[in-house]
Amino acid sequence: MCGALLEEKMKPKILVLGIGNELCGDDGFGPTVAREFSRLKTDGVDIRNGDTRGLNLIWCMEDYDIVLVADVVKGIGEPGQIEKIEWRDITEEGMLFSLHELGLTQATTLAKAMNVAIPKIVIFGVQPKKMKFGDTELSPEVSEAVPIVVEMIQKEICSLR
Repeated sequence: MCGALLEEKMKPKILVLGIGNELCGDDGFGPTVAREFSRLKTDGVDIRNGDTRGLNLIWCMEDYDIVLVADVVKGIGEPGQIEKIEWRDITEEGMLFSLHELGLTQATTLAKAMNVAIPKIVIFGVQPKKMKFGDTELSPEVSEAVPIVVEMIQKEICSLR
């Protein structure tokens, strides 16, 4: 019994966070991944739709050891192309960045200034094809990436435990 309790306490607290706006075409990728991932019923993993909340992301991430983000990312190739990116790679000059990068960058910068611990952040990004306000459908290329990213996140969680 004690061994099981100790083992449970040592497991990292994990959040799967879908960022994006489902009313802007492929920008709905993150929320779609979060919704699909929630169907897996993965024990010990919290799932949230972060929308495009910018600085509120601090409070969304603050209680976690690891945050796995699904979001659209420009500059990684053809529409639908997937890239797993460590957050530190994005914030370095000249690296790829999320279309919501300013919000996440500002959130982590402010968190550091407030002495709020920043979790390990891994982004599962996909190159968008279309992002028009009022469009509620993902492009075929980005839609095909959703189950692949869900599986990638599941494998990442398994490797962390």
